Amino acid sequence: MRTTPPSTSWYRLSWALVVLGLVAAGVWWPYSSSRVFDAVEAFTRAGPSGGPVDLATAGTHTLWVEGSCLSCHDNNPSEYRQAAEVAVTTEAGRPIALRAAPPRIFNTARREGRAIWLFDAPVPGTYVIELDFDTSGDWDNVVPSNIAVSAGTGLPVGIVRPMVAFAGGGTAAALAIAAVTAIRRRRFYVAYDRASGR
Repeated sequence: MRTTPPSTSWYRLSWALVVLGLVAAGVWWPYSSSRVFDAVEAFTRAGPSGGPVDLATAGTHTLWVEGSCLSCHDNNPSEYRQAAEVAVTTEAGRPIALRAAPPRIFNTARREGRAIWLFDAPVPGTYVIELDFDTSGDWDNVVPSNIAVSAGTGLPVGIVRPMVAFAGGGTAAALAIAAVTAIRRRRFYVAYDRASGR
């Protein structure tokens, strides 16, 4: 029979994991915010009704709408997509197929944006975007001030979800270690009492 109970040092390790998760989440915030800001500032932009945009690379691109206070009325990406009439064509006038973009959102120190469409540019070059919104009926969103195009399917990094993963993961690991330690210590003392005839 074991003569000593499991060490309470495991509880200190649990607290250390919680602190480590919170520190990692805190460090991630400025790092990811900086990455997102730099990426957003590098987007190719046109006016609210669209226009020609020069794309440096072929492949998938994301079409965003941008404006001020887009979050004031929720302004979900799907609501913009439902109200939008949009067309993307090559410089020669050949239409490019569009598909719904993942519902990504950004809000940096200078810009707010909503991803609404994805399209595939077959070659680098100039593409023409035409965009209009039907603001009649129950439209209650903010009209965008411009559109933006980025290469790929969104932003370079996530901000909120990784932070939750760091903090939540550390807490979950800490709780698991603390629970196992508590169970093992309880079993030890029960066995010790039985062996001692208590």
